[in-house]
Amino acid sequence: MLVHLLAALAAVVILGRLLGRLFRYIGQPPVIGEVVAGILLGPSLLGHIAPAAYAFILPPSVAPSLGLLSQLGVVLYMFLVGVELIERFHWIVYVL
Repeated sequence: MLVHLLAALAAVVILGRLLGRLFRYIGQPPVIGEVVAGILLGPSLLGHIAPAAYAFILPPSVAPSLGLLSQLGVVLYMFLVGVELIERFHWIVYVL
């Protein structure tokens, strides 16, 4: 289970980084490349074109763990955004 989870994370991160760099090279934000990587690896494209490859890269047994990790990542990202906003606008507290 852990090996499958790490392999799925590695596939997502590697393809996301590669497409992010490619999209930055062509003048687009890297996040667009990362979204395209998610679409390519997801059931919409890879699961439809090559179901066996999709089941190998992202087996159904890792979906709950991958979902939990992704939600944790969003929570940590939002926390860091909040910390950055507090640091950037700390002078407002002094004015009020």
